[in-house]
Amino acid sequence: MKTPSTRRFANVCRYLHKNRKFYLKCFQYVGQNSLRDCLTDFYYELIRMNLSVQYSEVGIKLSGDELKMMARMESYSYVLM
Repeated sequence: MKTPSTRRFANVCRYLHKNRKFYLKCFQYVGQNSLRDCLTDFYYELIRMNLSVQYSEVGIKLSGDELKMMARMESYSYVLM
């Protein structure tokens, strides 16, 4: 299923891959306002919205804590791997 959030995720991935020589160096920095933290937060919001819609479409209501945990775990897996 292509949703706006999956298209945004794919667009960011394509851009980072195209310019990977530069961005690999950027990912080495860890700290305040790092690219790693910004992308993790960006993906967290996209994934949280996407999960909420997907689960509600099949009649499953996730608690706020469940949704936050799942989105945070998935966003970390995308960025930190």
